[in-house]
Amino acid sequence: MKSEFPELFADPQALPPLRWQNHRIELEEGATLPKSRGLPRLSPTEMAETRKLIEDLLRILLCLCIQLLREASLATEYYVLSLLNRC
Repeated sequence: MKSEFPELFADPQALPPLRWQNHRIELEEGATLPKSRGLPRLSPTEMAETRKLIEDLLRILLCLCIQLLREASLATEYYVLSLLNRC
């Protein structure tokens, strides 16, 4: 399909032009944003499970970052080894 309609699938050369209507939301004079209500309180069991989930996700993220650093060769051998010992 791309070869049939090259003009429709061409890479953009610049940002789109400004339009007469830029979709802005005008606030009233002196208006402020509403306060955040924050997170609901969790029971100790829910808090422990949430904390465990966050720690697991952070550990996975750290290991993925280490893998990306290895592939890109951006870290020294000592730095990578010290991070690997944490996983």
